[in-house]
Amino acid sequence: MVVSGGRFFIHAGGPALPAATLTSDDLRGDVTIQGSRPRRDLFNGVRAVYVDPAKNWQPTDAPPLLASNYVAEDGGEQIYRDLEYPLTTSVATVQRLMKAELERIRRQREVAFPANLSALRLRPWDGVTVALDRVGPFPARVTGWRLSPDGGVDLTLSEEDPAVWDWNPAVDERAAGDSPSVVLPNPGVIAAPASITVETPLGPAFAALGVSWSAVGSAYLAGYELEFRPASVATWQGYGGALGATAASIPTAEPTAARARAVARSGAVSGWREAAIPGAVTAPAALGITGGVRLSGGFPADAVRLQVFEASSASLAAAVKLPTEPTALPWDRTGLTAGQTRWYWVRAVSAEGNVSALAGPVTATAL
Repeated sequence: MVVSGGRFFIHAGGPALPAATLTSDDLRGDVTIQGSRPRRDLFNGVRAVYVDPAKNWQPTDAPPLLASNYVAEDGGEQIYRDLEYPLTTSVATVQRLMKAELERIRRQREVAFPANLSALRLRPWDGVTVALDRVGPFPARVTGWRLSPDGGVDLTLSEEDPAVWDWNPAVDERAAGDSPSVVLPNPGVIAAPASITVETPLGPAFAALGVSWSAVGSAYLAGYELEFRPASVATWQGYGGALGATAASIPTAEPTAARARAVARSGAVSGWREAAIPGAVTAPAALGITGGVRLSGGFPADAVRLQVFEASSASLAAAVKLPTEPTALPWDRTGLTAGQTRWYWVRAVSAEGNVSALAGPVTATAL
C-alpha cells in the first residue's frame, strides 16, 4: 500500500504493468546507474517469524529459505536476513513473502533518474520501463519520488523482474514442521486436567467419595479448584480453591457429581473436567431361573458396569456386593439352590468410577 497525494493505493503482490517508458527525453540531468548493491545490503537466505493460529497465536519460526545459487554468487558464504511478519497467519503466505523479498534484493540495479516534469504522472511503486541509450531496456519500479527545487522530479528506480513473483507450491512451499519452532508459553491459558476419577464405593452406603484428577504440567500452575453437586442439590458447591494436591475426599452419603479445573498464577482458569452421576437402572426386575435369578432392566447409556447387592431379606443394610459386575442386562445370578429367595439392588458405575442411585429392591426365588 502506498500513500501519495493524500490517497491510498493498493498494489497486488505480482509483476507491475509499465505505467510509462522512461527515455533520455525525460531526463533533465545526468543519470546514475548502480550495477550492484553494497555487500552489507545483500543476503542469500531468509529467516522469518509469523503468527500461527494453531499455536495459540504465538510468534512462530517459518521454514528458513536459503538459495544455493545466490550462496555461490556470494563466494559460498551463507548470509541470512531476519524478518518479522506479525500480520501474517499462513505458513504458505509467509514463504511467498520471504521468496519475493530475497528475489527482489538480488535484482541489484538501481537508477537515480533526474526527470523533468513529465515524471509528475508517476507515483511511488509504479512500474516503468527504463530505455536509455547504451543500456538495454529493463523493467523497474519507482521506489523514490521527490520534487526537485530546480523544477523537476528526482526518481529512484529499482530493477524489477516478473520472476521475483514466481511461485510453485510443489517446489517452493514447505510444511511448517520442516523447521524447528519455538512457541512461547502463554500465562493466560492453562489446560484442563486430562482425566478425573472417583473411587467407586464398594458398599451400598458410603460417607464420602474419593476424587482424584491428573496433574496439569504447566509452569504457571497455581493449584486446582474442586466442586461437587449432590443429586439432591441443584447448584455446584465449592470444595476448595487453589488446592495443591490432585486428590480430595468429598463428604457425601448420596450420588454426587464432581468436577476439577486448573488455576494459573495469573488467575486464568481451565475448563472443567467432570465426573457426572450416571443414570440409574430403569425398571429393574428379577425372575427365578434354574439354579439362580435373572436380573433385567434398562442399562444406562452413560454406565460401563453395574454393582449388584444381594441379601436374603429386604434389608439393604444386610446386602453384600456380588463379585461379578455385569456390563449388560439381563444378567444371570447363578449358584443358588432351588427354593432360595434373594433380594437385589443394582447401581450403575460410570467410566470415571462415579455411581448412580440404587435401583430396587427386586426379589425372586431360584427354581
